[in-house]
Amino acid sequence: MPGVMCQMQQPGRVNYFGIEASSSVTWAQWEPGREYTKNIVLKNMQPKMMKIKYKNPSSRYFTTLYPQPIALGAGNSFVLPITFRPLEETIYEDQVEFISTEGCFTVPMKAVLPKFNVQVTDSVNFCLCAVDDEVQTRIEVCNRSNMSTNYQVECAEPFAVLSCGGFLEPLASVMLPVAFRPKIASVFNEDLVISFGTDFCQKKVVRLCGIGKYPHLSVSSRSCSSNRCCGAMETDVRFGCVYVGRTTTMSVKIRNHSAVKAPFCIEHPLMGPTLVEQVFRCRQKTGVIPPCSSITIPFTFTPLTAGTCSFDYFCLRACGSPAKSIIRCIGSSEGPFITLSQCLINFNKVDSGNVVTRPFDLINRSETEATFQFQIDCAESVFKMNFLTGTLPPKSSKTILVCFAPVHPISYHRRIPCIVHNQGVLFLDLLGTCHTADDKPAVLQSHHIHRYKIHAQRGLTLNPPERLNAWIAECQLVVDECGALALPSQLENEPKPVELLPIEEYINDGYHSDMALCHPHVSIDVHQLDFGCVTDLNCFEHQTVSLTNHTEGKVTVVWTGDSRNVFSVSPVTVDILPQRSCAFRVAFRPDGHNKYFGSELECFAFYKSMRDYRLTEDITHCVPWCITLLATANTFLPCSEHFIPRFSANPENMSFTVINANDSSYRTFLLTNSGSTPILFDFERESTGAYSLKPTRGLLQPCCNQIFVVKFKPAYENAVYRSTLRVGLNDSEKHRQDIMVYGKVELPDLCLDNAGMIYFKPTCIGMTSQRTYGIKNLSRAPVCFEWKLKNEDSRVISVEPSCGIIQPNEKQYHTWCFKPICDQKYVVKATLLTRCQLQLNNVVTCEQQRQVPFTVRIIGEASRGQIICKEPFVDCGCVLVCSVTNCCITLANDSNCNLNYKLHVTQTTCGPYANEDLCPEPLALELGQTRGMLAARTKSEVSVTIQPAKRITYQWDIYYTLICCDGDVEQSSECRHLCQFTVTGIYPTMSVVDARCQGSMSGLSKKQLWNLFNIDTLNVFLDGDPSASELTYNVPTKHSLSRKPPVFTRAILDFNFSSAPVASEPCCVQLLFENNGPSVCIWDFLYPTDQQLQLEYWAETGEYDNDELHQMKVLENRLFNIEPKKGCLQPGESCDVMFSYRHSVVGTDRLSVLLKLSYGREILLNFVGVTVSVDRAYIHFPSTRHTFSPVPIGETRGPVQVYEMYNGGAVPVKFEIDTFPLRALIQDNYGHSIFECLNPKGEIQPGQTASIEWKFSPLEAKTYSVEVDVRIECGETATITFIGVGFDKRHLGDTMPITDQSNYAEVPSIQRVAAPGQLCFLNQERISFGNMPLFTRGRRSVVMTNRSTEHSACFTWHVTNDKDAKYLSIVPVSGSLCPGESVLLKITLTAFGIPTFYDVDLVCEVKNLTEQNAYECELSRWENERCRQVVEFSVTEKDPCADLRTCEPEYVVRECAPSCERHKSIEPGETVAPDSREILRYKTLPPIAKKLSCDDQKLHEKLKRRFDEQFWPKPVPPKSFLLHLGLTARTHDLEEFQLHFPCDYDKFFIDQTLCDLQTMPSCNECCDDQTSCPQPVCCNQSEADMLSHLMSNILRSLVDDCQFHEACQEIACDPVPYFQQFCQERPCCVENVDCCNHTSHAPDSGFDANCNVDSEELEPAPVENCLPPDEQTFEIDGATVSVPLHSSQSAAGCNGFELNATFEEVQAQEPITETAEEKEFALIQKMKKMPEVCAEIESILENTLMNIVQEAFHGEFSITARPRLLALPPRPCPRQN
Repeated sequence: MPGVMCQMQQPGRVNYFGIEASSSVTWAQWEPGREYTKNIVLKNMQPKMMKIKYKNPSSRYFTTLYPQPIALGAGNSFVLPITFRPLEETIYEDQVEFISTEGCFTVPMKAVLPKFNVQVTDSVNFCLCAVDDEVQTRIEVCNRSNMSTNYQVECAEPFAVLSCGGFLEPLASVMLPVAFRPKIASVFNEDLVISFGTDFCQKKVVRLCGIGKYPHLSVSSRSCSSNRCCGAMETDVRFGCVYVGRTTTMSVKIRNHSAVKAPFCIEHPLMGPTLVEQVFRCRQKTGVIPPCSSITIPFTFTPLTAGTCSFDYFCLRACGSPAKSIIRCIGSSEGPFITLSQCLINFNKVDSGNVVTRPFDLINRSETEATFQFQIDCAESVFKMNFLTGTLPPKSSKTILVCFAPVHPISYHRRIPCIVHNQGVLFLDLLGTCHTADDKPAVLQSHHIHRYKIHAQRGLTLNPPERLNAWIAECQLVVDECGALALPSQLENEPKPVELLPIEEYINDGYHSDMALCHPHVSIDVHQLDFGCVTDLNCFEHQTVSLTNHTEGKVTVVWTGDSRNVFSVSPVTVDILPQRSCAFRVAFRPDGHNKYFGSELECFAFYKSMRDYRLTEDITHCVPWCITLLATANTFLPCSEHFIPRFSANPENMSFTVINANDSSYRTFLLTNSGSTPILFDFERESTGAYSLKPTRGLLQPCCNQIFVVKFKPAYENAVYRSTLRVGLNDSEKHRQDIMVYGKVELPDLCLDNAGMIYFKPTCIGMTSQRTYGIKNLSRAPVCFEWKLKNEDSRVISVEPSCGIIQPNEKQYHTWCFKPICDQKYVVKATLLTRCQLQLNNVVTCEQQRQVPFTVRIIGEASRGQIICKEPFVDCGCVLVCSVTNCCITLANDSNCNLNYKLHVTQTTCGPYANEDLCPEPLALELGQTRGMLAARTKSEVSVTIQPAKRITYQWDIYYTLICCDGDVEQSSECRHLCQFTVTGIYPTMSVVDARCQGSMSGLSKKQLWNLFNIDTLNVFLDGDPSASELTYNVPTKHSLSRKPPVFTRAILDFNFSSAPVASEPCCVQLLFENNGPSVCIWDFLYPTDQQLQLEYWAETGEYDNDELHQMKVLENRLFNIEPKKGCLQPGESCDVMFSYRHSVVGTDRLSVLLKLSYGREILLNFVGVTVSVDRAYIHFPSTRHTFSPVPIGETRGPVQVYEMYNGGAVPVKFEIDTFPLRALIQDNYGHSIFECLNPKGEIQPGQTASIEWKFSPLEAKTYSVEVDVRIECGETATITFIGVGFDKRHLGDTMPITDQSNYAEVPSIQRVAAPGQLCFLNQERISFGNMPLFTRGRRSVVMTNRSTEHSACFTWHVTNDKDAKYLSIVPVSGSLCPGESVLLKITLTAFGIPTFYDVDLVCEVKNLTEQNAYECELSRWENERCRQVVEFSVTEKDPCADLRTCEPEYVVRECAPSCERHKSIEPGETVAPDSREILRYKTLPPIAKKLSCDDQKLHEKLKRRFDEQFWPKPVPPKSFLLHLGLTARTHDLEEFQLHFPCDYDKFFIDQTLCDLQTMPSCNECCDDQTSCPQPVCCNQSEADMLSHLMSNILRSLVDDCQFHEACQEIACDPVPYFQQFCQERPCCVENVDCCNHTSHAPDSGFDANCNVDSEELEPAPVENCLPPDEQTFEIDGATVSVPLHSSQSAAGCNGFELNATFEEVQAQEPITETAEEKEFALIQKMKKMPEVCAEIESILENTLMNIVQEAFHGEFSITARPRLLALPPRPCPRQN
């Protein structure tokens, strides 16, 4: 379609270029042969006129108007009719094209045939649905056609359509209900097919999708504890202890964890018979839980019987889910607990007619209310109470008043029962005695009651008191310890009294129960009298009762009732003879109609002898007996109806606990009269005879309670006693109430899981597998159980618990353990013995019950198994200390049995710490799980967490043991090794491996630099472990608000930049830091400002102190600089750090810089630098303490040690050491010189180091120290403390070896830092000659290499001390090196003089020949120009002689320099001296000028540069580069060396010429010796007298000493000592050997001419005569090469003690008798022993070896190649004649 479509205006309309037209024209319902017309409406939507043209349709079926232009104004419309004339039923399509000025567009036309068109959605997703649940939805089916149709719907399960078909009207729609009902948890995709049209040939398919899912429910509650048993989750809901009658509710939360709604049901299987009390109830048993939500289900517990423990089970099931959850409800019950404040009330003596009242409290000590009732009729009794029945609230008490109103003068005693519902019976004993004026019986006391009970048990109460008194008199009765009477035979074997329960005493009276606890003394024939219905009030009804005396004495019976009462008894008082009876008449006198009457008549019986206290003995006092009679009647007329009883019974049904046959169980039953009329109750006799009740008849007043005690006593075993207690109310047949009672005598009934079979899976030998086995108690009594196994089976099978109790309806799970001991299959039979646990008389017992056995069969199989680790050795590498690394190990079980294992870890450590420090080291490895179960043929990963605590190497060995299920370790097996872990705890560390100095410190040796910067201490600190405080901040952090950040480390050292004059070159020290650890090291140098938090200006407080001001000055002037300040070093990587100090400000500058290693050490570096003024004499002392090398005591001559002092100023310094403290130390040590300074005075040139020689000779094995002042001329005096340590070699032995101290300072000998501009390098920067004897030579070789590829270099060697030139020689001393060329240097040290420590610094001055040649050329040009300017000049000065007074000019005017207006007077060739060169007598003050701005300073510098460009300065020679070579050695006397180093003595050649050279005194010394005569000492008279006295005493003592005389005689006889034979006279003066050194000047080298070393000058005078040793040693590039020398005469030359002799002397000593050959041979042998010959031979061998080494160095042959053997041809055999 041409044109662009605009936005749509209306439905079915389209906007084309501002013209709104129909989107299309469609004919739907048409017939062939007819004509149909529709319009196309065009509307102009633009504000201007539009001109439109159109074309006719192309087909003949569509026609329109003849095409003509259309002019449409703004908003006007045009209607174009289209006529459609079909000829046949087919589809017609065409279009009309419109053309406008802005474009063209078409309107399609179409004629369609009528057809069915049903539209439905493509798919329906039901999402998730729970199994066995249903989800419904509706699908809309729309008929979009004009034709009606029938439709059918089909779909497959689990989808269902509620309507299978129907009829669709045209353009109508229906909602089709579809349901999704999954049966399993799966994904379902099915098609719903809708068939419609003719013969349902057309179909529409809807895709139905749904997911079936099992719901997941869990049970939880605050009182729940869950555990899994037998595949089901069992949740305990514990109600605790609940009082009887109360209802406790516990809520259980059921949570739906799934994403579907979960219908659920709670099932409660009934327990046993239907009459059993059900105490647990669930109020909601079904429901639906929404997805991911929860509901609360209440459970109630209402106990009905006190003292029981109840169990019940509820099963929670989700609909469609195979899983279930068991809810086990557990609760116990208890009844109320009521006590009496006193169980006995004694009214004592009361006169007849008086009333005495006594109170007592009824106390409820429980948390529930309690109903009580006192069983007494106060209207008929002498004892009356104000409350007989009632309810006590929880934790309360009630005071009850008891009144005693006696009439008859007798003793009264009544035991009143107090019945408490759900508790039992309490008894209250009431005592009282009534007196009249005539009759006074004995007063009844409480101890009489206690004694009566003992007498009754012994059968003595059936005898009257008078008989007992007679027996006592006859001694037939004795009194026991309790004061009671007894027969003598009874005391010997008296049974223990049986304590009866109060409830048994109450009901077992022989009438209400068949059993009587004791034989009655006086009995009544009937206990209840029922007068029935009496209608005639005027006629008295009478009934007779009989009392029988069962005692051996006469008994008096007294009725206490009033004769005026409704019920009365006559006669009131009667005496009854022994074993006789007496009848009494009971009269009923009603006082009205339609009433109920009931009374309890009371009488007291007692021995007649008790009527008077004079006839009674206290020990035989017998209490009276109380007898009651219940009388009931009613006076309802025949035409009158009885009262309708309104009552309630609690409980309505009663269930008794299980007991044995002929045992008894008791329960209480409460009947409450809730009406306003009394209730007359009467219980019928129970049919089975197993149940009894008390009381059975009585009158219950309105709003009162009656508590009954029901007794259950079965007669047969394993029988069910189900009966009904029927009670008649108000003597009416219509009012009867039945109470169901249930009791059973049963045996244990258990349900065993799996039909009594237990199967164990294969178990490893020695291990234990567990299995839970469920047992449910189906009986109503607790069951005591005990498992029995055979002795041989008990070693394999065990069960826990082996015995116990199963409560009714409880299901217990017992744990069985199978522990095989050999590889076989086990079949074991176990027996479960059970008894019912019964509660009799509040005593729980199961001993007398019959055992019921149950049999369980156990089958198990043994197997062998072990655990292996896939990674037997794991090396975790290096781990940062206190960091954590994780890894895992894989445990594999290849056996067919499960293995329960426990992992053990043993730790061993090794490292730099002492063993005692490692003992308490905690375990640094933690296992993710130390115990677990590894199933058969499975693998498991155990995570390992390692956190080293120290920088040591850890090694962990992991072992495993197979354990039992109960956690006991297997006894028969040991720990088995599993795998091994190693890890090294590290800290980030680095060390300084090399150091270079430049600038003002270039003249210092590497050792001096090493000591100034304390690099050894720094490396020790860097290698140490950080403290806890240093790890406060693991990374550099700004943490301090103070200007002086706190220091968290104790590692503090100084970086001493030495000293230099002001304006000198900056001191630059280049340190090479190397990461010598295995981890990345991130380091930072932190200034104090880098650690300080930046505060706002207003937050700054306080003033700056001097230290802070000094720190600010140093930082602002940037005197100290570090480049770079931070970095990161990978393992093995190194980095150069440049430390610089600018000498711009005079004074001592200090700055504290913190070196921080991330996660490592903190070291505080105190930068110290000294800048000296130009005219100041200054010696730089790095420290005020100096320690000499230790010297053993007993040395004949102490070695010379050197103390160095450095002149850090610009002028020579003269010094003097004060030796007065040394002399004082000599006096303190008995005149022995401990410290001796050999050159206490001297002068040090600027930038040079002076060596002060000291001798330390200890007298004792201790530490000596002395403070010595060093006076500096025109300077300050410094005090230095010198320390020396003397030790005893005999005690220390090898722990203190005698060494040259070369290894004490770990200065690296190999250069690793390349300084800027350095051309030549030495293979070694420090060499050690070791320990040498005197009069020997040591030789070392060093290689110097020119590593430059472009420049040549020349070198010259110098010594820093003139004295060192006598001992050292170097060959060659100077030379030149081409690019890449190397030279072998030989250094020789000659040991003579006295034993000395040597630490010599040789300096090699290296010059760049390329720069030197350029400098010489430039200097030549400058000289020529200077000469030209001297010749060609014009005189312009006023003073022509001014040039004669000036120094040599250093600037000349350039001819090509442009002239300035300011310097127009300067002519070419004129010399100009700077202002600083003028010699002025006085100097003016600097001008006062304001400070220039930045722009002015730039302009000033620009003008200065222009001014300087006009002059040609004199060329400056290139700077030389200095190489330092350090030499260390120690010389010893011959005897000491042979003593301390006996193995090394033969390796040296003793040159006797050196001995002679040392013993020859110089001419000056000879002159000094001749002129040095002893001078007299001046002393005063007192000193002379003292000296004379002392000498006189000494001489007199020697004269008188006999031992002295003997010693003198013995000395004369002693042989001549060995060493005396070598002494000979020497000439006093011999021509001195000229050892003066020739000077060679090295310009601008910084060294004196005397310090130059030449190859010939460095050697002492006699250097040509040496005898070679047995083995000569040379060092080449650090490697030692030994060349053996085979000389038969080497040992002779090594003696070094042969006297020098001339050739003539040797000839003169020969004997004359020898032949010429012998003389010649002897002469040759003596000549070989001459020192000159030996020295010459040594020189020859030395040169030979040196030539060999040079050839090897230049690569002419390999000195280390393996020697080759050449096979020579066989020598021809000589011919035999």
